[in-house]
Amino acid sequence: MNSRRVRRPGAPARERCVSSQRWGFLSPQAKQPVMQFHIEITCDAAGVSIKVIYRTVVDEMTPFRAKTKAGALLNLYAGRGANGARVLDQKNNELFKL
Repeated sequence: MNSRRVRRPGAPARERCVSSQRWGFLSPQAKQPVMQFHIEITCDAAGVSIKVIYRTVVDEMTPFRAKTKAGALLNLYAGRGANGARVLDQKNNELFKL
């Protein structure tokens, strides 16, 4: 039997498909680098002190994707009085403040 795969015209190559990364078809060297970001969901009480309601670490490829997750978490914790979110890098430098 021929070991060469036949590809349908117009079908994406397996190496470029997003699901191929998800299911591990690509080698570890071909995967995108991942960075860790810290997200803090805060409550600003009368403008004097800031109370951290929720804190998490997320693995994302870009800071903007971490900002998107921070926005989603801020909406989730709005019922508990959350009105602010911060995205920090690994060295605790503030990247975004929502």
